[in-house]
Formats: sequence, C-alpha cells, structure tokens
Amino acid sequence: MDRFFRRLSSYGILVVLCLGGLPLWGQLKPSGGSAEGELVNPGDNPAVRYPVAHFSSGGLFASFDYGWLYFSRDSVRYEVVRGGGNNAFSFSRSELEVAKEWTTFGLPNRAAELRFRGANYHFWQVTRSNLESGRPRSMGFQELINAANNPEDAIAIAQARYDRYAPPKPPPQAPPPTISMLEPAGAEEGRTVSAYEPTLHVRGIASQASGIASVSVNGQTAFFKPLAPQTVEFDLRDLPLGTGMSAVVVVATATDKAVGQMTFKVTRPEVRVLEPATGAEVKEETVKVRGLAVGFQDVDRVDVAGQATTLRRREDGSVEFEAASVPLVIGPNALQGYVLTRSGVRHNFRLDLKRLPPPGPPALTLAEVENALANLPKKRVAEMVEQYGVDFDLTDEAEKRLRDAGADTNLLLAIAKAKK
Repeated sequence: MDRFFRRLSSYGILVVLCLGGLPLWGQLKPSGGSAEGELVNPGDNPAVRYPVAHFSSGGLFASFDYGWLYFSRDSVRYEVVRGGGNNAFSFSRSELEVAKEWTTFGLPNRAAELRFRGANYHFWQVTRSNLESGRPRSMGFQELINAANNPEDAIAIAQARYDRYAPPKPPPQAPPPTISMLEPAGAEEGRTVSAYEPTLHVRGIASQASGIASVSVNGQTAFFKPLAPQTVEFDLRDLPLGTGMSAVVVVATATDKAVGQMTFKVTRPEVRVLEPATGAEVKEETVKVRGLAVGFQDVDRVDVAGQATTLRRREDGSVEFEAASVPLVIGPNALQGYVLTRSGVRHNFRLDLKRLPPPGPPALTLAEVENALANLPKKRVAEMVEQYGVDFDLTDEAEKRLRDAGADTNLLLAIAKAKK
C-alpha cells in the first residue's frame, strides 16, 4: 500500500486523496473487529457478505465509501452503508468479466478489482466496526477475489463459520399424543356431531411413545385403562350438554409432559312448542299445536298425537311445524310427538295439556225452586238442587218464601249447600 501511494505521489496525485475530509490510506487505524465473510440467508439462496471500503476516482479527485459486498451463486451486489450511495450496484454473475488484484502502473495495490461490462470497482476488506466509523484499515483483499471467482467455496467456509458460532439447536420437542374418538360416532377434530340427550358419553383412544399420564374432557378427568405401554382407552360418562351448539375439548397429557388436544362440536337438537303453552287449560275439543324443530339436520317428518304436521323451513335452519286440529279428551292430556330425520334419527317430545269439562245448565233461581215445589215432589226438587245448584243465598226472606212454597228443613239444608 505504501508503495502504491509513493508511486501516486511521484505523479503529484497523492494530495487529492485528502480533499473533502477523506482519510489517507496511510492514516487508517487498526480495529479489533472481524473482516471475515458472513453467511446470509442460510439454507435459502445463501450468500456471503464482506465489510469493505470502496475506492472511487474520477480524474484528480478520489473518494471512499463503505458497505457490504455480497457474493451468491448467481449475483454480485454492493450495498453502501456510509458514503456515496451512488456507487451501489447489483450484477448477475454472468456480467462479471474480471476478478483480480488491482494494479497501477504494474504495481500491486493490495486491493481487489472487479470488472463488470468494462466498469472497474476496487475494494479492500475492512472490519465490521469500521463501516460506521469511516476510518478503516485494510484487512486484506484475496478473499474477495476468491469469493468472486468461486462463490461455492466462500459460502461453504461461511457456512462452517456460521455453524461453529451459531447457538446450539434446542432438542426436538416430543410429538404430542394422538387422540381418536370412539364415541360419539363421527367425532373428529373440527367436526360437528348431533346428540339428543342432556348428557354425552365420550370415549376414545390416546397414544404417545412415553405413555399417557392423564386425559380430560372439558376439564373433567376421564377414567382410562391401559391397552399397551403407549396407549390407553379413556371414558367419561354423563358430560353435561346444553341445547344448541357445545364445544367438547379432549386433552391428553403424556408422561413426558407433551400435550395433545382434539376439539369437536356437539349440536343438541330441541323441540320448542310455541302454542299452546305446556300445562295450558283449554275448553275446546281440539287444539292447534305449533312449534319449532331446532338443530336437526334434514327433518323429514314431525308427528303430533299420531298426526303428520305441515313443515316450513326457516332461514336460520330451524323447521316450523303445525298440526291444525289435535283432538283432546276431558281432563289431562299427554300429547306424544316425534321428529324424524332423513337419516332415520327419531327424537321424541311431549306436550301436557288439560281440557276442561263443558259447562252444565245454569244454577236454579229462587223463583225456579218455588215453581218446582208447586209442581213436583220435594224429593225430585232436592235432586234438581243437588244436580244444578242454586244461584242465591238462603237468607231469612228466601227461607220464608221457600217454606211458604212447601220446603222442609232437609230441602232447605240441601239448598244451603248447593249455592254456586
């Protein structure tokens, strides 16, 4: 390097290197940083990059900029970190014409020269810390030439360096337990199954190489029995279900603490009777029954007390059903119904009603009892009073009128009890 600058000074050129505050190469100070190639994108189109100083001259003026020089299998690229950003470039490897030591007037300059399409670029390796300080000291150049001419070797060397200093890889995690369901039928990860009872029976198989320590379903511990050292059958009965959609989460924990999980959904269909209300009392001989079948898939038929109903499908997926005239008997009525799906699933429901007896003839008035006493035997009048009742109170005045009409004490007592 000193020899190069002595030759430049003999031509009166050395002074221009100090213009604009740019450092002389003889003034560059050493740094403890590394100038080695650094692996970039390991395993994915890898490249090796070097911290460099770039010398640019134009007539009597010269300048330096600093950055990263990249070599990959298919390209050469210079990225400026400090100094003139206009000197950055990117070329395909096919455009590289020359990669050799830079010489001036036949004298070596201890720098790498890269030529692309007749354009020459000159680089020195520097330390990484010098990219920010802007006052580097040349740390070599031959590795730049080698990387330009043989990027595969440079990448391999950088890869070995990367592997040597990279933190150790964590040990591979044990695979989670595998879970397969036996009940309810069709239960799988992400699937939805139907259930028609308020509780659910959950049963399945869990397996992992270290063995299974526990299995839970929606937080409830399931009973399990070993089938093999690595496999158990788990069982949980009477898992509570609400109406509508419910999530069921099965969690299996292995002996080595690895955790496996399966989540499926359960839809519990229901029948909602909209009219009449359950327990209602009605006077009519027949009643209209209207309701909704909610959560069923492919409803084929709804039957109420032996009658097929008319069906209307709603936008929300429910099915409205109606039986226009269901006969009732006097007294309590337990109307049995069912929903039948196209797949053959049958869901029973029940509606409890009470039919009131029809109203009888009106109760006897005081005048009607007086008239009956005048025309009928007292025994018959007593039977009529007991059958129909009376609509008046047995006041002193009423008692006097009835005695005058022929009522005796027994009849008067019967009348007093028959007031409605």
